[in-house]
Amino acid sequence: MARKWIGIRASGGLAIAGSLATLVLGGLMLVSMTLAPPPTGPAAPPFPMAAIGIVMAAIFAIFSGWGIWTAVGIFRRRGWARISIMVFAVLLTFMGVGGGLAILVVQLPAQQNVTQGTMDAIRWGMAGFYGLLAVIGVWWLVLFNLRSTKEYFVQEATSAPPARPLSVSVIGWYLLISSLFMAVPAVIRLPAFLFGAVITGWAGLAVYTVFAAAQVFLGAGLLRLREPARVGAIVYFCLMALNSMVTWALPGYEAKMQRMLREMPRLFPAGAPAQMPQPMWVFMLMGIAFMAIPVWFLVRQRAAFVKLAAA
Repeated sequence: MARKWIGIRASGGLAIAGSLATLVLGGLMLVSMTLAPPPTGPAAPPFPMAAIGIVMAAIFAIFSGWGIWTAVGIFRRRGWARISIMVFAVLLTFMGVGGGLAILVVQLPAQQNVTQGTMDAIRWGMAGFYGLLAVIGVWWLVLFNLRSTKEYFVQEATSAPPARPLSVSVIGWYLLISSLFMAVPAVIRLPAFLFGAVITGWAGLAVYTVFAAAQVFLGAGLLRLREPARVGAIVYFCLMALNSMVTWALPGYEAKMQRMLREMPRLFPAGAPAQMPQPMWVFMLMGIAFMAIPVWFLVRQRAAFVKLAAA
């Protein structure tokens, strides 16, 4: 019987190991960026290196705490831990697949005194790393969706299974968590793309604010199984996919990207990059695919929302 759950417990151990490695990496980043002498001249960063290190270390610590907290819940057979690791598995799978595909198709800039063979080895090494992340994510998605795994996490005191499907929980929490990251482009005044238009300044800040507010509203509504939130989330993801497609398909895309870079002189004090990574259609397709997945689940899970509304 113990061998039957070895995969679940191994997943918990892997989550702890990865979380500790992430925590150590964040600490090393904080120390190095705090103690290193800041560059001067045109290469100087727009913000103090210590402040950047603190922010990055805090982000790493949050993800590490999430992983350790989830692993402890897995060992204690808590139902919320299965949902938590499923959310993490979705992010891990998308990051692994997207990063691996991007590293294989995007041309790496040539480095002085580095041979092509070395560059190819670096490319395949990075692709292998992202592939490993994708394999772990898919493994967790399959493992923690098995009926036997669900039974493993069922507590004796539970009465009835939750009415909210797991996929809806994942999408709802994704919208809520990702809304926090909308503050980053808003703070650094990153221009926004809206159906082919480059929106800068306070108007760009307003766009990111609207996006964040919409995600909070829709995410909270999905977690409460509100039918208007389900329809609104489908519309929102479709609009985001359409936004990416229209922005890329309209003429003058390269010029718009260069304009966006010119609007960020503080982020590129030494000069904006000469060109964006190519081919850009790969990133556009990945973005559309990422938006299509939650739409598919929300369409399929309509019955759960209708059932609650009828009750």
